[in-house]
Amino acid sequence: MNLLFEESFVATKFSDWVFSELPPLPDKQILATDSLVVIRAGVPYSAPLNATFAYGSMADNAVETTINTVDVWESIVGAIVDSGLEESFTWFGNVLSYIGEDMTIPEMVYLDFTLLKTGGPVDTDIYQVGLFKNGALVGVGASTTIVNSNTESGSLTLPVIFAQGDTLEVKVRNRTDADNVTVKDMQLTVK
Repeated sequence: MNLLFEESFVATKFSDWVFSELPPLPDKQILATDSLVVIRAGVPYSAPLNATFAYGSMADNAVETTINTVDVWESIVGAIVDSGLEESFTWFGNVLSYIGEDMTIPEMVYLDFTLLKTGGPVDTDIYQVGLFKNGALVGVGASTTIVNSNTESGSLTLPVIFAQGDTLEVKVRNRTDADNVTVKDMQLTVK
């Protein structure tokens, strides 16, 4: 009878008991050396905490990204500078790769960009910037309308859960025609 009570207690009240016995987190600060406890169906599991950070930027880029076909995503052209990485990320060209442990909770990815339309006829084009994880589109910034020789800015924020070997890449497309575009400035942050 005692064993039945303990199993029932574990299955329904374990998390209440654990959290009532724990002191509050000092300064409410999470450290890179902390661990995460996941309680699933009343069973506790430990998991690595996602204390990751990556930042890459492109500033005053003057190299155009060629738009070969209307409404087709193209990899951005220009050099993304590693502006701060933790050992769990690495840049290879303009692709950010995750080489850390598989994550259990998402990291926020922030993408800010400025586009410049430099060539083509004097007309208005609608561009979009997209974020691709492992080659699949996971988020699109708002459509950006640019008149020739003007710049427009945009942003995108989304949660991403990384597994070892995952990649992130920024691409651009022209929804109107095949006029090229320059990704003049860009910041990609994972935290």
